[in-house]
Amino acid sequence: MSLYGEVGSLTANDPAVSPGLIPLQARKSRYITYDFCRSAAETGWNAGRRRHELGRNTAQLLGNQNYMVVESISSYLSDPDKTEAKWRPIVANFEKTLVSVHTLLADVKQEKGDFVLEPAYVKLQEMLNGRVTLLTRLKAMDAPTTAEEVALLKEINARYMTLVASTRKALAELNAYLKDQKK
Repeated sequence: MSLYGEVGSLTANDPAVSPGLIPLQARKSRYITYDFCRSAAETGWNAGRRRHELGRNTAQLLGNQNYMVVESISSYLSDPDKTEAKWRPIVANFEKTLVSVHTLLADVKQEKGDFVLEPAYVKLQEMLNGRVTLLTRLKAMDAPTTAEEVALLKEINARYMTLVASTRKALAELNAYLKDQKK
């Protein structure tokens, strides 16, 4: 059987197509391609690819977003003149990071198969939920100007740094799992 079928003459429900195969995409031409993963649970190559993508996105979160949060907070804390005008761009960084974290968390929650039984899966969810909580709290804060507010910001920054370390551990476990799956 060919991987391609003419639109209208071969569909996912056609007896010529194995049960459970789902359309991957419809091209502008008259052909449809089919994904060889079962719709009930991802298996094989596609699941491995998704998990590699998950690992890549987690690594990007570590690299890009940490600068946007940790360095922004550290810069604000070291500045003797703490104002609302200096705080606003930092809040914008929190918002950008929060979008990335929500996207990655949604990807983790869509995971199926044996990976959900792995400690890395649980750690990724815990780490991402922790980031959502802290970033939401930071985003809602007015510019920390008093000694109490600055102390609270330092505490939140320390918690965020703990999440960074947890992310590195979870990423290492995910990478180990992926390497083990290749064997």
